[in-house]
Amino acid sequence: TNVARCGFAPISSVESGAHTDLMESFFLSETVKYLYLTFSDAAPHLIDYYILSTEGHLLPVVRPDSADAEAREQRAYDEATGSIP
Repeated sequence: TNVARCGFAPISSVESGAHTDLMESFFLSETVKYLYLTFSDAAPHLIDYYILSTEGHLLPVVRPDSADAEAREQRAYDEATGSIP
């Protein structure tokens, strides 16, 4: 990708350096966001609270209470082993 008059565009010919008249929609939503998070000072703090999806969306991390997590694990075990009364 290279900077063209319209923004960022792919190079259509390596020999001439000509650009296509196209900027993919994912470029800003995904690629630039990944670059920002890679080089941002805020990125180390964000990973504690968000997961970056493959589509470039920040999804909040839901951390269950440890007691809730243990209860869910026990229920899943009980269901898997058939030991539910």
